Amino acid sequence: MKPARRFPGSNTMHQVVATTMARGVRLLQERTILVLLSMFCLGAGCMLWYVSHVQSHLIASIALQDAALYAQALSEMRTLYTSEVVERVRQHGIAVTHDYATQEGAIPLPVTLNLLLGERIGAHKAGAQARMYSPYPFPWRRHEGGLRDSFSQAAWQALQHYPAAPFYRFEAVQGRPSLRYATADLMRPSCVNCHNTHEASPKIDWQTGDVRGVLEVVLPLDTAVVQTHQGLRGTFGLMAVMAVLGLSSLALVIGSLRRSSADLAQRASVLEREITERQRVEDVLRESEEKYRHIVNAAADAIISIDERGLVCEFNRAAEQIFGFTKAEILGRPLSPIMPARLRDLHTAGLQRYLTTGQRHLPRWHNIELPGCTKDGREFPLEVSFSLLEAGTKKFLTGVLRDITERKRAEAELHQARETAEAATQAKSEFLANMSHELRTPMNAIIGFTRLVMRRSQDILPQRQYENLEKILLSAEHLLTLINDILDLSKIEAGRMEVNATSFALEPLIELCLHTVEPMVKSEGLYLMQELESGLPSLSTDQDKVKQILMNLLSNAVKFTTEGTITVTARSQDGTIAIAVADTGIGIPPEALARIFEEFRQADSSITHQYGGTGLGLSISRRLAQLLGGDITVQSTVGVGSTFTVTLPLPDDTTAPVRHHGATALH
Repeated sequence: MKPARRFPGSNTMHQVVATTMARGVRLLQERTILVLLSMFCLGAGCMLWYVSHVQSHLIASIALQDAALYAQALSEMRTLYTSEVVERVRQHGIAVTHDYATQEGAIPLPVTLNLLLGERIGAHKAGAQARMYSPYPFPWRRHEGGLRDSFSQAAWQALQHYPAAPFYRFEAVQGRPSLRYATADLMRPSCVNCHNTHEASPKIDWQTGDVRGVLEVVLPLDTAVVQTHQGLRGTFGLMAVMAVLGLSSLALVIGSLRRSSADLAQRASVLEREITERQRVEDVLRESEEKYRHIVNAAADAIISIDERGLVCEFNRAAEQIFGFTKAEILGRPLSPIMPARLRDLHTAGLQRYLTTGQRHLPRWHNIELPGCTKDGREFPLEVSFSLLEAGTKKFLTGVLRDITERKRAEAELHQARETAEAATQAKSEFLANMSHELRTPMNAIIGFTRLVMRRSQDILPQRQYENLEKILLSAEHLLTLINDILDLSKIEAGRMEVNATSFALEPLIELCLHTVEPMVKSEGLYLMQELESGLPSLSTDQDKVKQILMNLLSNAVKFTTEGTITVTARSQDGTIAIAVADTGIGIPPEALARIFEEFRQADSSITHQYGGTGLGLSISRRLAQLLGGDITVQSTVGVGSTFTVTLPLPDDTTAPVRHHGATALH
């Protein structure tokens, strides 16, 4: 069986039809009276057209029937006149001629009698006419017997071919709608000889059955049409009155039905909205319940709920895994099986007191550490949080329980490791402090004796040996600096670094530090500058440690900057003083900024080989700044430079003065 063939556009056509029908139904519902009135007018118009059409057809049929009877009557009268009158009077020598009026005792020919009868009928008020004509008229009839118009010519042609069938038309005759009905006048045997032998005959070869002429009957139709129209107007007037009455009654009924329908539609709309809202709420509740169930079952912590009777109504999968009970084993039962035996009575009493009086038996409900008990009797620590849900008159208490056995073990191990690390750090710091003291004593002696030898033997020793003494002095001073850094670091870690707070002005300290590092500048293209806010408030902190921080930052800036500027700025803001050391040196890569303040770390290992250093300066400086209640931050761009900012707190009673900026350059 072949599949049904689908023609292109069939779906579109179906959609158009469906849309049209839907619009029609909607229009019928919204404009019922207008639609019915339009349908009535359309029906009345169609009925009027149909009745008018039927009337016209009926008038035409009656007219054709009357014309046929009329023509038949004339033909029968002619035949009867010929057989009963003409034939007999000829036997008595009476003349039968067309000119009977001028001859005494003569009678008219049959055709002449027919013409006379037609004239008499035409003179009647009805206006009917009858005439005979032929393309071969006798001389005395040429003025009235020829083919004078298009109808007579068309009738002659048609009857020549179909003499047995009448020929007719509906057309206006003398301004009146009329029926022109023509039949063939056949040559009779008794007339053939007369027509062929008469001296005035226009044709002498007639034969029996030839069409010798046309008998035409003209019936006016205006009177019948007027009468029919009057009857129709009365009928349609009566129909219009009845239709108006019917439509009025129908309008009243439809109005009542529409009001009832509008009321029902409004009620249905309200009911539909209520049903839709209820379905939406049910869907939301169902979705919320499914989400709740999914969350509860997917949670890593145990979730347990009890009702106002103290019976379990929720026990998720995590609870099954933690306690070893299945959900079916615990639902509808008290919480006693998952509690140590020593706490069960206390729990029952506290729960009953809370449900009856609202008084809690626990001081808080969040992150409480309580013991739990598994199905096999193993006791373990839990972290519990409770929440209360009141749904109408019902109350539900939900607890989120977490097994913290591993956390407790990790905390114990961490505590033990912390104590061990603190003890080791304390021992290390004490060892470093003692060792640094023991190392500094001989190192100071080495430095002192080296300087003494260099002063007294400057002009005695060869140049090479004197340079070796300088190397010994530099190495000893570097080693002493390293020992001091390690000692400071160990004191900070051991908490033995003391802060000797004094009140001092910042400007002289910055100038002292700049003059101290000035000999370290080896390039003529490098400038030391300061931009200090005028009227800076005094600091109340450890001046030596502030100096140590600034010297470390300036030393690093000089070390890593070959040309450009090193600028020290200071300003007060929001109860603090910010001291910034900005250089135009090599800069620090972004990935190294996070570790720049760690011990023994520099931005790049290659820097250590090129510029030297231990990597302790920035670490110690930041720890000292934090010890003084401040901090050090850094901003840097590779190839552009770095800015280290030290922030130190001002005393509480210090008021920041009006700011005025100035700049000083050192070379």
